[in-house]
Amino acid sequence: MTKIPTATPKSASVDWICEAGQGGQLRVASLALPDFEDLPDPSAWLSTSLLTEWGQLKQKERRREWVATRWMLFSWLQKELVDAFGGGESRLHLERTPNGQLLLPFAPDWGVSVSHCPGYAAILLAPGRVGVDVERYRSQVHRLSDRYLDASEQYILGQDTAGLTLGWVVKEAVFKWIGGGGIAFRDAIRIESMHSDPGKVQVSVRVAGQPDAAVLCVRYDEQPVLERVCAWVVEGQ
Repeated sequence: MTKIPTATPKSASVDWICEAGQGGQLRVASLALPDFEDLPDPSAWLSTSLLTEWGQLKQKERRREWVATRWMLFSWLQKELVDAFGGGESRLHLERTPNGQLLLPFAPDWGVSVSHCPGYAAILLAPGRVGVDVERYRSQVHRLSDRYLDASEQYILGQDTAGLTLGWVVKEAVFKWIGGGGIAFRDAIRIESMHSDPGKVQVSVRVAGQPDAAVLCVRYDEQPVLERVCAWVVEGQ
């Protein structure tokens, strides 16, 4: 199995790092640094397919978050490749599995998941299937929560902004872990209980065509002072 050692990228302010899966790592970073305007020209370091994907984004802030997150990943991988393999890649290139999950061409046994929101980015690298989501607390969740949480889930999580936002990031991380479309957040992904250990939620997932539900342990990190929460899931954790 490919081993990706750890090193702190110089391109972003990494606020929080933790181990994920067997030798993997999750990093949550502030996008306040680096200044978006100081990023290198994306045409110089993104692959053709990623440049096309970036060009299809229309909203200015989302374009900035997207490219800053990929630069953070590229900077991290540049350091890792130099340390692990004696050389680096000149461009960031990501491939997708048939289910749409990201993977690194040089480490196909590792999963990659990225997420960004205003002010924050999360990058997860670990063996197998992975999924991560990061969000800021938003008052809109009170208006939208019934679309992705039923009454029992809202009772488990609480109906304040923090609890409802946690429900969203948990289900979004699981959705990315599944990798396929056509999954209804509200019905197919169900939050069953809070784990006895802080920072864990038990979730059941029903995928079309499979007779039994998968039971997952989804981990999360809440930062009320920063008004952000991150959730992630790694295959077999």
